[in-house]
Amino acid sequence: MPFASFLGALFADTIRVPAPKKGLITDLDGTLWSGILGDVGEEGIQWSLDHHAMHHGLYQRLLLSLSETGALIAVASKNDMPNVEKAFQRQDLIFTKDKAFPMQVHWNPKSLSVREILRTWNIGEDSVVFIDDSPLELEEVKRHFPKLTCLRFPKEEPKQILPFLHTLRQLFGKRQVTEEDKYRAESIRASSEVFQVDGPEETVDQEALLSSIQSKIEIYTKGLKTDTRAFELVNKTNQFNLNGERYSQSAWDEMCESPNFVGVALGYKDKFGPLGKILVLLGEVEDGALNVRSLVMSCRAFSRRVEHRCLQWLFENYDLREMRFHFRPTEKNGPIQTFFKEYEMNTEDSLLVLKRDDFYEKVPELYHAVEVKD
Repeated sequence: MPFASFLGALFADTIRVPAPKKGLITDLDGTLWSGILGDVGEEGIQWSLDHHAMHHGLYQRLLLSLSETGALIAVASKNDMPNVEKAFQRQDLIFTKDKAFPMQVHWNPKSLSVREILRTWNIGEDSVVFIDDSPLELEEVKRHFPKLTCLRFPKEEPKQILPFLHTLRQLFGKRQVTEEDKYRAESIRASSEVFQVDGPEETVDQEALLSSIQSKIEIYTKGLKTDTRAFELVNKTNQFNLNGERYSQSAWDEMCESPNFVGVALGYKDKFGPLGKILVLLGEVEDGALNVRSLVMSCRAFSRRVEHRCLQWLFENYDLREMRFHFRPTEKNGPIQTFFKEYEMNTEDSLLVLKRDDFYEKVPELYHAVEVKD
């Protein structure tokens, strides 16, 4: 049977679909376009067939396509920002500036640019691809971010552009594009501008901010079994994740059909726009206690107190005396551990209990309007 087990594992590896990448960081000179911007000026850079630079144009078209399906695109370039601004004003540019965020343009090491972009996006390096035409730049970034996928743009080998683009398409391929995918980039841009602070010396009146953004939460309690967005969130979220538990489709169906099952998905929007469904909680209620088996929240919803409002609604709607979180620490779920510590729960335990009175004693001020959609 050992040989049969080996074959089974081999077969499983061949059919397993890797999680699609979430973000792409691109260089400019020699990558997005042909030519050195500082030398030839904005009119001298090229990406067309007439100038033997069509492979740059094809790359721009793929970036545009990826951005329209929810991939995050950022720029890391050693350049002067005024020159880059002029370049992006060209009307014939295929990939336009509004599709790229953030833009890290300066003369510092590119690893610093990558670090700032990852901080802005709030995603892990293993979910991101970095593309540059310089082997030295690729090596410098790779030394600092070993889990980042670093690819060299085939600047000197135009015939290699199709295999290169095929590789990118495979890295970002997904079975379907959700509404949340389509406005992910804009929501991250808004979050960065509104919720993040540039330096340790700056402060922000968080209460005034949260009370002014007209936030609204939509609660879905039915149809989770066939909710592809909820299924996707549970299976791909890493940071705000109760225990890292992943579900096959059959296990998901079984959970949703189990006795006393409680499942909620939360959507969010405010005056800056919708984020779509950003939180999922799964569990079962028994004798006034909710056993929480899964709790995940998208990083796009951080700093909005959505997780607090979710628990408040559950306490009230199901008249709970306590919640029991089946917790397991992972390498990446620090944010949910921080959340639990706000309620003075010990994350060294595997079962974290939150009493109703303790919750109401410690919950911060909440400003969301709530609408139950079912």
